Amino acid sequence: MLWWHSDMLHAVEVEHDGDHEASVAYVAATPTTEGNLKYMKKQVDAFLDDGRCLEDFWYGRKEEDCVKEGTFKGWNGVEGIMSEEGRRAAGLVGL
Repeated sequence: MLWWHSDMLHAVEVEHDGDHEASVAYVAATPTTEGNLKYMKKQVDAFLDDGRCLEDFWYGRKEEDCVKEGTFKGWNGVEGIMSEEGRRAAGLVGL
């Protein structure tokens, strides 16, 4: 089970060593570090590319196996983030 808002900064373990699926919880606290800023830039680029998956979401699959969020019914992309604060929180302003 995965609990997170897909348009906000998140990450999962680089390599899952368990025998079963893992759970991820999005925690709305992201320190402004150089590493986090670099990752958020990658995530913004993927979001702007019609919701492309980043490597940490592939779970051992190939990139082409990930479905872009932009193909989902109701996905609004940038237009779905209606406030300046929301765009800033999503990394669309100020990076």
